[in-house]
Amino acid sequence: MFKKFFGQLQRIGKALMLPVAILPAAGILLAFGNAMKNEQFIQIAPWLKSDAIVMIASVMESSGQIIFDNLPLLFAIGTALGLAGGDGVAALAALVGYLIMNTTMGVVKGLTIDNIFSYAEGAKTLGQTAKEPANALVLGIPTLQTGVFGGIIMGALAAWCYNKYYNITLPSFLGFFAGK
Repeated sequence: MFKKFFGQLQRIGKALMLPVAILPAAGILLAFGNAMKNEQFIQIAPWLKSDAIVMIASVMESSGQIIFDNLPLLFAIGTALGLAGGDGVAALAALVGYLIMNTTMGVVKGLTIDNIFSYAEGAKTLGQTAKEPANALVLGIPTLQTGVFGGIIMGALAAWCYNKYYNITLPSFLGFFAGK
């Protein structure tokens, strides 16, 4: 019993390595971009104030930050790819499932963008703070904050569905929806 359980756990661990492998590169981009814009660092190296360097630093920082901002999506896709043997159909199913999951949670809870954020002095762009930490704006969708765990669950569900149904045969008039 434990042998089978640990075998499945090891399989999930291997599947999670793909999205985890992206994190060091994202962290390096974020750190270097942030460091190049640090005031104390600029005092030591004044040439970092040039417009080109500031632009490069901003691009590096934003490129690293976007990875961390979308970790749940990356884990959904990476988990599905890892558990389905690298098939892109499972990854696409995980992406669609993740979007539908977030939309469904937001609709059921009755969330809107105004439910998610409170604004300082009525400004819609400045001073955004979360009203309730359990709610979030994920890919522009007001929803519950499930974090990386929600992505892993959706990726595992998509991979399970793919592995179970990818080789089904349907009647010819439904052939478009048949598996591989």
